[in-house]
Amino acid sequence: MTASFLNFEDLGLFNALPHLARHFDQMLIEISYEFLEELLDRDDLAEKKAIFCLAADSDLSAIPDVLSKLSRAGIPVVLTRLDLCANLPEKLSSLVDLSIKVIGTSTGSFSPR
Repeated sequence: MTASFLNFEDLGLFNALPHLARHFDQMLIEISYEFLEELLDRDDLAEKKAIFCLAADSDLSAIPDVLSKLSRAGIPVVLTRLDLCANLPEKLSSLVDLSIKVIGTSTGSFSPR
């Protein structure tokens, strides 16, 4: 099973991670890049229990530093928010140039019409 948290805006929500890690094989965590250091400092994310969601519509200038830190921590990346990326072909090309390892994608919830 996978738990998905969208847009952690309060570091207090991180307190739920140890409890949820006992119930889910993996957790998808989408946070603001400003909380990345706090996320990487957590002991309960060991053994790749967490997957970092990289928003495709985010600013590319911050991505190389973020990916470098995630790589050192051994945390895999899932590319998200593809449906919100206005220049998706260009963005994907840029991400390929960064040589990142993406293990999956997520475009948000599906709503049949």
